[in-house]
Amino acid sequence: MATCSSDQSVKVWDKSESGDWHCTASWKTHSGSVWRVTWAHPEFGQVLASCSFDRTAAVWEEIVGESNDKLRGQSHW
Repeated sequence: MATCSSDQSVKVWDKSESGDWHCTASWKTHSGSVWRVTWAHPEFGQVLASCSFDRTAAVWEEIVGESNDKLRGQSHW
């Protein structure tokens, strides 16, 4: 699941087998509130698009097997 908020962040969440939700990635790249996130069709992989009140849209793709210090070893978007 992906969420967005007025604090300019986009977050990706995974549900564990026990039913708990865990944030697996979080980033801030827009300069305004993010008002929409949506996943691409699964045939395109893990692709997420976001749009913001700063009048920008961004497309993100998960890169499996890499890590980023900012994400503390989580998925790299």
